[in-house]
Amino acid sequence: MTDTAPDLHLSPREKEIIMLTVEGLTARQIARRLVLSHRTVEHYIQGVRDRFELPNRAALVAFALNQKVAVR
Repeated sequence: MTDTAPDLHLSPREKEIIMLTVEGLTARQIARRLVLSHRTVEHYIQGVRDRFELPNRAALVAFALNQKVAVR
């Protein structure tokens, strides 16, 4: 067993947004930090949720932690 994230086919930007979501930042806070619109951030989050059939942001956070996506 390794401590690295499995290949979930996430782009570097998706991983970055997921990590910031795990840290508890809102879409607006993430957008300010990454110099994006909050709608773009929400689009990334929704895209990942749809791809992995996650019902909400809490499930996304749990998924990221379980899959070690949020490990820096």
